[in-house]
Amino acid sequence: MSAQPVTCEHCGVEGVFLRAGKYPEDEVAEVHYGVAWQCPGCDEVSLDLCPVAAVEPTAASCLNCGGERTGQRDDPCPACGMSAPEALTFLHLDDPAARTPEAAEASFDAGLYRRGFAALDTLLCATPDDADLWRAKGTHYQILKLNHAAATCYERSLALAPSPPVEIALACARSAEGDHAGALAIYDGLVRTSTDPEILAIAHANRGNLHEAAGSEVSAMADYEAAIGHEPARIAHYQNYARLHSRRKHWAKALEVLGRGLVVAKDAERIPLLVETARAHNELEDAEAGLAAADELLALRADHPRGLFHRAWALGLVGRLDEAAADLERLLDVDPTSKDGKKALAKIEAARAKASRPWWKFWG
Repeated sequence: MSAQPVTCEHCGVEGVFLRAGKYPEDEVAEVHYGVAWQCPGCDEVSLDLCPVAAVEPTAASCLNCGGERTGQRDDPCPACGMSAPEALTFLHLDDPAARTPEAAEASFDAGLYRRGFAALDTLLCATPDDADLWRAKGTHYQILKLNHAAATCYERSLALAPSPPVEIALACARSAEGDHAGALAIYDGLVRTSTDPEILAIAHANRGNLHEAAGSEVSAMADYEAAIGHEPARIAHYQNYARLHSRRKHWAKALEVLGRGLVVAKDAERIPLLVETARAHNELEDAEAGLAAADELLALRADHPRGLFHRAWALGLVGRLDEAAADLERLLDVDPTSKDGKKALAKIEAARAKASRPWWKFWG
């Protein structure tokens, strides 16, 4: 159970770590997480279901299941039946060298989440006042989308040592579990007190996302502007700001923000901005500008699916249907599951069959 790689029943070989996350994902309670392993021989995927165990471990906590022991170390856990020495053996933590922060991180990297969490728990039981250990445990809970557990660990870390990055992580965890008010309060505090431009930029950007999600457009715009002011080279700030306008179909405003981002973006950084730029121009039926943006994007990444889609859109707007169809066929070679690509190609083929030239409302 993710204390060692799962072995394929058919091939007899160890699986390769694929992914991990809360299981079931839509369950409110945080009881289990799943670790997926793929056999390198037959490609079969196995799900390893693991207990969250003790979020705040004590010396009496069972490393295996998180239950609380009432007797001695050698007594069986009332919940799972394992003694403390048996749990160490089962989790491959007999050797003290396996119970270090570095060994825990190596276990997480390898997909051995139970071993990683158990290693951190042994350390936290010995040194519960180590803020870095609580932060590390919170980080890995957050990766698994166990946001309540992550928030608990971050709070323990912050109670021991102030840390703006941990406050931001806590706010993200709070927001992800639906406590938007709690997240906003944290961001408000950082905006008031921090002097670090990077922390201020992240706090404003994340607070802007919360305001935007709540429909507070003016507040969100002010936060996005502040984020750009503190960190003008970070492309994500322009993306967030432009998407606010795009969701409201304010295409000209979106283009103004995207243009500002393209001034500072370099090389591959330009790609996400060019995707949105091509779309906005196409939405405005400015096919020439949409085509130029898509061409620049595809010069950077020739098989970019959205680049091909937006170039086909622009070509369709001016009646260059054969070229548009070729781009969409290429798109479907790259991404055969693209619903947008299939729908657009069907429209193109229907238009070509009728020998029509629908160059201004073609894509609608």
